[in-house]
Amino acid sequence: MGPKHKGPGTPTQKKAKTILKKYGRRMTPDKRQRLRKALFSVSKEGKSLRKAAEENSLTYSFLYRRYSGKVDLFKCKGPNSVFTEAEEEKMAEWLSEMAQRGLGLKPCEFLDFLEDVVKREKRKTPFKSGRPGKKWYYAFLNRNKHIISSRTETDLELKRSKVTKQKTDEWYNRFKDFLIDKELINLPGRIWNADEVGFNMGANKSKVIGPARRDLAVPHITSGKQRLTVMFCGNAAGQMLPPYFVYPEPKPRGYNPLSGALEGADIAYTQKGWMNNITFGKFIDHFDKFAGPERPIVLLFDSVSSHIDPDIFLSAKAKKASSYIGLCQMLPT
Repeated sequence: MGPKHKGPGTPTQKKAKTILKKYGRRMTPDKRQRLRKALFSVSKEGKSLRKAAEENSLTYSFLYRRYSGKVDLFKCKGPNSVFTEAEEEKMAEWLSEMAQRGLGLKPCEFLDFLEDVVKREKRKTPFKSGRPGKKWYYAFLNRNKHIISSRTETDLELKRSKVTKQKTDEWYNRFKDFLIDKELINLPGRIWNADEVGFNMGANKSKVIGPARRDLAVPHITSGKQRLTVMFCGNAAGQMLPPYFVYPEPKPRGYNPLSGALEGADIAYTQKGWMNNITFGKFIDHFDKFAGPERPIVLLFDSVSSHIDPDIFLSAKAKKASSYIGLCQMLPT
């Protein structure tokens, strides 16, 4: 038999321990809860520090320093955090919801988003070139493991087959309450729905960041290399907006793709013909042009990542702050 190892034995385990020690500054919610229970046992039930620490899987010295006031209650070792606890929790909840709606972000996509935030807000960070690395990413998952974890997507068709009448009715009841609150329940001409359709080829499932709860599956939406996309938009009164197209680049020189199209139709180009945040922002301008002057209005659309972009919402607010009420909601699965 080989020698026994104390603590983590593999290089991966050792590296993980180093990462958590360096970047895991904030105490996890689970450890906070155990600390609160231990302190309650000591102060209210008269238990000894050693007994309370043992019952709540804490070390005696950890509990003693916080009970005596030598250390702030939830303070942990490590450098100051780049993002606050509230910011990280909002990010985790956003990642969880995106995954449940079939649009889970891959780690690289999430880090791209964070890099953009850091550079846009000019935050001081220890990150190279302003982009968080794998060390920060794994520590972030650990700090928010009560909300998110690394998950494997499941086919969207399987998820659709599990939609029940009860879940559908619950969604419509919530939407009805929303319309009543906005005084739009009897104004069908101001309730719009937009959805994009197109042709694409299949893609393999991959690892994404998803909810920690295992009973919440992560649907996989098939995506292809190239696509012709059209965004249709209509209201509850039966009116339709002129269509909005997204074609793959390059833009044709010999003809106009909109020749013979409905009056008012518009077109944009992306590398592979998929809607992105830039072309969706242009669709919002297209919608603003043809949706009529009355406000507020409701625009329903799904939670595709290109639709959930902070800059798009800021742009909509800049036009008229209360002009758009975005209900980014799909039927719950």
